[in-house]
Amino acid sequence: MKVYGILVHPERQSLNGTMFDTAIDFFQKKKYKVETLDLFRSDFDPWAIHDHVISDNQTNNYSHKWFSADARNLLPTFSQREIDRLKSSDLLYIQSPIWWWGLPALMKAYIENVFIYNVLFSLENEHTRENKDSKVFKLLRNKKLLLSITTGSSEKFMTEHFNTFDNMIAPIKARFEFVGYNILPIHHCGALSGEINAADQVQQFQTYLQTIKI
Repeated sequence: MKVYGILVHPERQSLNGTMFDTAIDFFQKKKYKVETLDLFRSDFDPWAIHDHVISDNQTNNYSHKWFSADARNLLPTFSQREIDRLKSSDLLYIQSPIWWWGLPALMKAYIENVFIYNVLFSLENEHTRENKDSKVFKLLRNKKLLLSITTGSSEKFMTEHFNTFDNMIAPIKARFEFVGYNILPIHHCGALSGEINAADQVQQFQTYLQTIKI
């Protein structure tokens, strides 16, 4: 089993950081092969794919250049490296807060730089403009995603504003399902804006890791 873990938080000493260390330690004790990325402290340039695409003067069509970025050798080194890591891993583990009802902008930029057409997915109808179904070829099939998230609000608050917690998390899940990931039951640590016993939260996460079927 090979695990790729991504920490998405600007403060390394945060609860997210502690939970990330807890999970990595758990995987290593299981004798899994583990690689990690601390996204906020990495060499990731969120503008890289955009800069590479607009540098191509063969056409002025931005969408066409993005769709053919791999074929045109427009992928940044970071993108190429991360694609290799995702392809070679059996399990992707992401530890992240939820900000403004979604993943932090840096993680969204990561997806835009790494989930590249004809590399991690392709479409039967490339531009999906015709009023018919377009088959999606998911090139990360049979891989799993373990998503552990923290929120400042309780699940009750989210239910009041989104009807269900699943409604809020659905767009996040869709991005990973689109390229083929099977998503394991999501771990949610909520109500962090109030008083919180971090040790209890970490203990609950350890229990989750021990009981989840990977």
